[in-house]
Amino acid sequence: MLDIDHLYPSVVPRSYLKDLGGGACTYKDLGPNLIVMLSLDLDSALRNVAPQELSATGLDDAEAWDAATNNLRREILEGRLQLIVASFEDGGKDAGFAGHWLGSAAIADPGLYPWFRNELGSDDLYAIVSERDSSVIFAGDCSKLVLERAEEFAAKAFSESRKPFGRNLFRLCDDGPVHVE
Repeated sequence: MLDIDHLYPSVVPRSYLKDLGGGACTYKDLGPNLIVMLSLDLDSALRNVAPQELSATGLDDAEAWDAATNNLRREILEGRLQLIVASFEDGGKDAGFAGHWLGSAAIADPGLYPWFRNELGSDDLYAIVSERDSSVIFAGDCSKLVLERAEEFAAKAFSESRKPFGRNLFRLCDDGPVHVE
């Protein structure tokens, strides 16, 4: 039986669908090469959650995704996943998550957008995700220093990651992230 308190969203390459086989996980599309799948945190590892496992618990998809995002928010509130806000001398700011496998999943939670909007002072928000352990969120009209830092961060995360995604840019919206070509 699934322990719902250990159910989380996790960002993985779309190639996982092929590797796992059809119907082996519950997921949502995130972009051309990424998905967000429901995962079970086993402390030392993650594993995908199959649709039949959800059925056995009596949860429907919406309830399972709600539980997963609530668990993600709990990790943020309890400090396990730390949001770092940086201010730059030219007045720009960015926010980011790093050092935890939930770092990239945080952008997929629309419930966090009001906080990002307030913290960054903009309704026009973007995020760069280069691997599962991190993301950088910034305003569309951000300063040059913020954009340079975001690009440097993405390049560093990509080059140092055990499981790099590449450079994925998203616009954050009320309904969730939208991949930007």
